[in-house]
Amino acid sequence: MWRSQWLCVAALLATCESVWSRHAVVHVGPHKTGTTHIQNVLSVAAKDLMSHGFAWPTTTNTKGEVHGLHAKCWAPLAWYFEGRTATGASLTGRTPGLIDSTDDAFRYFTDFFDAVNSSNVIISAEVFDRVPMEGIHKFHLFMRQFDTVTIVIVHRDPVDHFVSLYTELHSKGDVAFPDFLFRSMGGFLLDNPVLDVHWLVQKYATVFGLDNVVIVDYDGVKSAGKDIAEVLLCEVIGVPCNLLQQSTLELFNSSQNQKWRSFSFSNQQEYFVAQGLAQYFYIFSRQALNCTLEHNAAYQAAKVFLKNNHVPTQCTSLHGLRRLLEPTSARFMSIFGQNVLYPPRLDTPSFSIKELCLPDSVALAASVWHAPVTAALKERCKSSHHG
Repeated sequence: MWRSQWLCVAALLATCESVWSRHAVVHVGPHKTGTTHIQNVLSVAAKDLMSHGFAWPTTTNTKGEVHGLHAKCWAPLAWYFEGRTATGASLTGRTPGLIDSTDDAFRYFTDFFDAVNSSNVIISAEVFDRVPMEGIHKFHLFMRQFDTVTIVIVHRDPVDHFVSLYTELHSKGDVAFPDFLFRSMGGFLLDNPVLDVHWLVQKYATVFGLDNVVIVDYDGVKSAGKDIAEVLLCEVIGVPCNLLQQSTLELFNSSQNQKWRSFSFSNQQEYFVAQGLAQYFYIFSRQALNCTLEHNAAYQAAKVFLKNNHVPTQCTSLHGLRRLLEPTSARFMSIFGQNVLYPPRLDTPSFSIKELCLPDSVALAASVWHAPVTAALKERCKSSHHG
C-alpha cells in the first residue's frame, strides 16, 4: 500500500518537499503530567489536524458534523497491550460502535490505521506507562506499519508529581497527605516504578531505541511560559501551528492554572486545603447523608466553611524532600539530558510553597463541627436536587 505524506520542511529549506514516509507519535504519559489537557486539545482539534496530515480518531454525529473522538479514546488500546480485558462501562464513550472489550478496541484501531494509511498518526494515553515489557514488544510489532515511531514522555518534579497524584487519589480523607507522601517517597527511592520516569524511559528506549524517545520537562515548559500541548504539537510532532485555525490555537493555555483562577485563593496552600476539605465533604455526604453532591457544590461548601471555621490540618515540609531527590534528578539528566526538551532548573521547582497542609481526616472525624457541616451539606444536597 502506498503511503505518501507531504511533510513541510519550510522552516529549514523554505520549501515543501514530498517525502514517502509515515510517522507515528506516541505520547505515553505518565499520569498527572498534563495528559488530560493534551488529549482534550488533540480531540477538539482533530479535524484541523487532519487537514495538515495528522490523524486523530474522529466520529460523525447525526448532523454530519465531524468531531474528534473522546480525549481518552486510546486508553483501551494501551489496556490491550497491558493485558487487561476491560469490558462494558470502562469503554463507554471512548470508542464508537460496539466496543465491548479491549480486543474490539484493538480491531477498531487496526481498521483506523488502515483508513488513514496516508496520514501521520498521533496517539496519546497515559496508561501506556503501565504496559509491561512484553506488552511494549507487542506494541512495537503493531507499529511496524509506520516508517518511524517517536515515543514522547513527560518528566515532572517528583514532589510536585506526588502532590498532584495525592489530590486525585487520596484527598477524600482516606489517607493523610504526610503518610501518603512519605510512603510514596520511600517507594520511589527504592526504585518503585510508579512515578519513576527513569524506569519508564528505559523501558521504551530498550524497545524503540533511545534516539526515538523525546522527553519534555513539565516544569521547564511552565517556566518558559508555554503550554505543554503546544510544545507537543508544534515542537515535537511538527504540526505547522502557524497554519492552524484560531479556534485550535485558543486551546493552548486554556487549562493552565485554571484551578488557581477558578477559586481565587490567595495562594496554592489555601487551594489545597479547600480541595481536601471539599473531597471530605463529598465522601461525608455520600456515607452519612445518602446524598451525592455536585462536584462544584462541594467546593463551594468548602470555601464558605473555610471562611468561618478553623480546619485542623496536617502539614509536611517539601524542601527537605526535594533536597533528598536532587541526586536522583541529577542522575536522570546526566543519562537522558540530550533527549530532554526544556530541561528544568533544579533550584527553581514549579511549586512555590515550602510546606503543604491538607485537612486531617482523623481530626475531622472527631471534630465538634459535624453539626454545622451536616446542616450545610443537607441544604446543598437539597438545592442540587440529589438525594
